[in-house]
Amino acid sequence: GRGGMITRIRRCDKGSGGQGRYVAPGRGCYGVGVTVTVGVVLGVALPELLGVGVWEQAGVAAATVVTNPFVPPEANRFPADTVDERIGQFTSLEPFRDGSPDRYLREIESSARRNVRRARDAGVVVRIDNGALPWLEVAHRDSMVAVGGRAKPPRFFTLLESHFIAGKDYNVYVADVDGVTAGTLLVFYFNGTVEYFIPATLPRYRALQAMALVIVTAMQDAAAAGHHRWNWGGTWRQQSTLYRFKRKWNAVDRPYRYYTRINRRELLRCRPDELRAAYGEFYVVPFHLLTTS
Repeated sequence: GRGGMITRIRRCDKGSGGQGRYVAPGRGCYGVGVTVTVGVVLGVALPELLGVGVWEQAGVAAATVVTNPFVPPEANRFPADTVDERIGQFTSLEPFRDGSPDRYLREIESSARRNVRRARDAGVVVRIDNGALPWLEVAHRDSMVAVGGRAKPPRFFTLLESHFIAGKDYNVYVADVDGVTAGTLLVFYFNGTVEYFIPATLPRYRALQAMALVIVTAMQDAAAAGHHRWNWGGTWRQQSTLYRFKRKWNAVDRPYRYYTRINRRELLRCRPDELRAAYGEFYVVPFHLLTTS
């Protein structure tokens, strides 16, 4: 990105997309238009970037600024029609610096310690197997279907190996029970941070808490490799169960915001499924604002 800013633009026609500052307009449920997302990586948005007409230029249906979770939300304010908030949650890997997880296990909540102990007692064995992506794809899709969630599309798993280097940019951790794969976890690495990205556990093994041991093992490996922070990702305020799960691993809160300008009010007359079909994983507007939701 330019001057500490990252910009992404995605077409709104089905099945196509691009990254960069400019892209040909597509067609969505409301007509023609693109959306723009600006990620603030240094905590300060440069006026020249927001002033060149990105917000208002022809064809931009909506534009969103996502603030830096390591800068207080009040420090970044942008002109917006709507503001959405997430809770970023991060765990320091400093307790692993002595090469042992013992200090970290003393700092997490007792329920998390019990889960790790249960997995060890059950004989769960954790290993890295970056050839397990196909298994993860199927297990992830099945688990999302079971809870009515939105799974990563097949294209994500296909492109992952084309754009990232296994063992350097990402790893797939596998939990085995009696030689059978019980669960997997995909993590990404960048700039000292580990991203907890896609976990998946077979339902019949969940009681063994295999993922708890996977998490601690992945954290310990990451600390040994020089990483210093575990990123649990953003959580909506209404996701109380997910929030508590991350919190028990000694995660600290880092709130951040989505500032969205809506240039084409017709967007608000779209149905959620129409926006998903047009934009895929791209953030457009909060669904609670839609008049048809």
